[in-house]
Parts: sequence; C-alpha cells; structure tokens
Amino acid sequence: MPNIKKIAVPATVSAGAAVALDVTPLLGGEGREGLLFGPSGGLGTGVVQLQGAPKTAAGVAGTYTTLMTLNSATTFPVEIPDLPNYIRANVTTAPAAATELTLEGVQ
Repeated sequence: MPNIKKIAVPATVSAGAAVALDVTPLLGGEGREGLLFGPSGGLGTGVVQLQGAPKTAAGVAGTYTTLMTLNSATTFPVEIPDLPNYIRANVTTAPAAATELTLEGVQ
C-alpha cells in the first residue's frame, strides 16, 4: 500500500490543491500520524502554511485550518501527530519556484 502523498507547493501566493488522506497508513481523521519532508533545497524565502480540513458529510473538504507554518528555519522532517482528512499547502510568501512536500505515513 502506498504510504507517501505529495503535496504541491505553488510558486505564487495561493493555496495548493487539496490532497485526500484516504489510504492506510495515511488515513486522515483516524488519529494517525505522519512525517512531513521538505524539498531538497528547502523552502528558501518561501513561507507556507500547512493546512488541514475534515471531511464533510458529502465527502469533500470542509473548512481548512492551519496546522503549522513552514519556512527557511523549519527542520525537516516534521511530525504531524493527528492527520486531517484533507491537507494542502497555502503559500503566504512565494518560494523561488513551485515545489512539493512529501508526507509519509507512520504505521
């Protein structure tokens, strides 16, 4: 089973695409945890809010809340103790280029 999900980080100030955490061990809303790895060159001057949302009754993402803020001082990997059903990167200060974060499930 896949235990990795890629989270796109846009190169502009905007929210990235939602990523459903719907496979074991990345099963959001089930009290599971994950490790977040940054890009090999780091985020540089970029500032990214990692945001999560619960699943609504219709099975889509609800309201996003900020789980943590990532920047050049962030030491990866970062533990996310309680994975949400959906996760995304919300860029508040644009990095030099679009990149991605890697979320690895912990069994």
